[in-house]
Amino acid sequence: MIKDINKLLIKKILLSQKSKHKLIRSAILIILIVALLIVSTVFINSMSNGIAKKFALLVNGDIEVYIDTNLTDKYDFIKSSDSVFTIDSLIYGRETTQISLIKAVNDSYFNSDRMKSLKLEITEDSSNLPSIYISNQIATKLNLKLGDRAAIILAKDETKVRPKLLFIKGIFDSGYKEIDQNLCYMNLDDLKKIYNDEVSIHQEVVLKNNVDINEALLNLNLDNYISRAWYELQPAVYNNLLTSTQSLTIIFVVIALLTGYFISSISSDIITKDHKNIAINKLLGLKNKNLRKVYFLAIEFFTIISTLIGVILGIIISKTFLSILGKFSLERIPALSWYLLDFDVLIPFNSILIISISLILISMISVYLSLFRIKKIEVLDLLNHE
Repeated sequence: MIKDINKLLIKKILLSQKSKHKLIRSAILIILIVALLIVSTVFINSMSNGIAKKFALLVNGDIEVYIDTNLTDKYDFIKSSDSVFTIDSLIYGRETTQISLIKAVNDSYFNSDRMKSLKLEITEDSSNLPSIYISNQIATKLNLKLGDRAAIILAKDETKVRPKLLFIKGIFDSGYKEIDQNLCYMNLDDLKKIYNDEVSIHQEVVLKNNVDINEALLNLNLDNYISRAWYELQPAVYNNLLTSTQSLTIIFVVIALLTGYFISSISSDIITKDHKNIAINKLLGLKNKNLRKVYFLAIEFFTIISTLIGVILGIIISKTFLSILGKFSLERIPALSWYLLDFDVLIPFNSILIISISLILISMISVYLSLFRIKKIEVLDLLNHE
């Protein structure tokens, strides 16, 4: 009997003309806030993941393995394994110089995945000199262009410094100045000739999608390979991405908490408008505890449904915002194209769950506390109301 009365009262609260318009407006606001939080969370996590992926793809791979043996056929979790040798250099321009890290690689290094992450322009001119690919940022700083000859000092160590004249075969742009400001490529065979094959080659390993990098490291280490993950080789970049993502998630949680606290004002308004009905229900014998439970369930049902709709809407928008941005022709603006369009959408379900639960929990607490106002409503207030 009590359960039937509770259900009837909940329906009455939610469908009452006095509270319906307030609930609809509040629901729209909650849905929009939650959807915006979800889109922002997805966007930040996806972009951070895209930056990490690009650093892994172009700078260190997911894992560096210190062995001169291709590992692609040995492990099913490896997508590609490329022989790489890195060497410090000093590049001379027309008026200034630039310290750079040169990656010596084979032609197979520039596979389809890497070419998608690079805008590479190659000259059709040829030269007997060893070729080098420099970034657009370095080319601009040194006032160099395709087909130029550049004087470069290669420094394998203090005793093996080689001044060379190299041919600028290509100029690339990754879209990230952190990569482009000190990275160049050249052919591995050319570098071997310069140093008479005295080079220490390692494997730059790229993992298949959805492969956990720590599990891959464990498998490699169990086979006695010396290996390091990209985040160990690029700690500053990794820590910046991690700190930024965590800080923004905390901010989003705080916004969700404030939204949850805002919901208590909804319950206060409903109680104020239902003052007469609450007094009548008390006259009919319903206790304060039962009335608090009814209003609590009604408001939280409304909150959970609104939050759920907001999450679903946010995920739907997140899944489509790359194509939406593309329709606004942002790809015509290089900087925006790289940063806003050049990554896969990643749905961070853990972060979304934390934000949603935070909103619902704080709403439950704040609503529960606000409902103690019901105790102050007396049956005699019905006479005063009349």
